[in-house]
Amino acid sequence: MTKVNLGTKLADKILWTFNHVNYGSIYEAYGTCSAKKINSWKEIESRARATEGYNHDLKVVARSCHFYSTMYSFTNDEGKFIVYDTAGDTKILKLENVAFC
Repeated sequence: MTKVNLGTKLADKILWTFNHVNYGSIYEAYGTCSAKKINSWKEIESRARATEGYNHDLKVVARSCHFYSTMYSFTNDEGKFIVYDTAGDTKILKLENVAFC
């Protein structure tokens, strides 16, 4: 998992995407899709549900015929976080005094 620092262009992109893009679940985003996409969705969903303070907001935020990306958030004693999963990496952004939807 790669930590993203607030104030960077990537952090701004993650925050904007989290607040403005929502294709729903993998099933809503694609209707029908490959078993590989469904299996990766189930792995991400399982990790999200197992995360302390998960906010039950997992969603697809980017989709193409080859890849998709997801985001979800959680809140714990350390603060609020956004987890951004892409085909190549998982990034995490800690929010501090930021408008959060």
